[in-house]
Formats: sequence, C-alpha cells, structure tokens
Amino acid sequence: MTFCQYCASDERVDNTRFPPRCEVHGDLEAMSEKRVYVSQGWKAVAYHRTRSCRWLKKGQASVAAYGGAPANIVMVSLLVAEGRGLAPCQHCC
Repeated sequence: MTFCQYCASDERVDNTRFPPRCEVHGDLEAMSEKRVYVSQGWKAVAYHRTRSCRWLKKGQASVAAYGGAPANIVMVSLLVAEGRGLAPCQHCC
C-alpha cells in the first residue's frame, strides 16, 4: 500500500509521482510555484491574483480610514497563502 508523503493518507494516492501524493496534495508542486499577493496584516482573510485587485485596495483603504497603518502587500507562493488559512479573493481569483 502507498501512502501520501504529506498526510499519510492511503486514499486515492497517485503512486506514479515521487513522492507519492493523495488527491488533496497532488498539485503541491504547482501550488508552490504559483505566486499570489497577500497583506501582511493580522486580519488578512484572502489572497489575490494581482497587486492591483480592487478588493485588496479597498481593504487597505478601510484600515487607513479607521486610523490604522495598512500592512505591506507581499508576493508569496499559493502554498504559503493557503497554509496561512487564506482563501481565494472572491473578486480577482
């Protein structure tokens, strides 16, 4: 029996790949190569396809309107963004 290297699942494992990966982790390489934009703020909830996303800018403006300093916008891998629990932006992704 083959197990996924990342979660030890034995369900729907593609053992033609090395290391073996389950269906959930099958696109791990692609996710680590794809780049997205995130705010470094502690209230960030989404990642964005572009730095110029209207909703990303709207969130930054909202922070400034309440007297805060908007956090930096940085480029990270999709894998890192999802690892932080961020969801795809409903506007640009």
